[in-house]
Amino acid sequence: MTLGRFNSNPTRAHLLAAKGVLCYLLRTLDFALEYNFEQVPIGNPISLIFPTDCGFSDADWASDEFSHRSVSGFAFFLYGCLVSWSALSQRTIALSSTEAEYMALAHALKDGIWI
Repeated sequence: MTLGRFNSNPTRAHLLAAKGVLCYLLRTLDFALEYNFEQVPIGNPISLIFPTDCGFSDADWASDEFSHRSVSGFAFFLYGCLVSWSALSQRTIALSSTEAEYMALAHALKDGIWI
């Protein structure tokens, strides 16, 4: 996300950062998300009410030094496995950390309702 801001005018530092990202991706090719089917109750429909299922949302207030926008993020788990996640820059500038957290929660709830 951060490197994409400099596509129109990249510098050598941006090239080195992009190479670092590519090296990281090359080293983590074997990483994967695994779903443990042993935790799924047989005969029960999938539900987000089980105690092992939950969702989290968070925001870091005005962390972008260029636009002063906050970044929202969330993660949803089903039977202990990550099934949905997101991190993105908020569309508007939050005037307080509480406002940034509410925007993050609204972003997470849109996905949570869909799930």
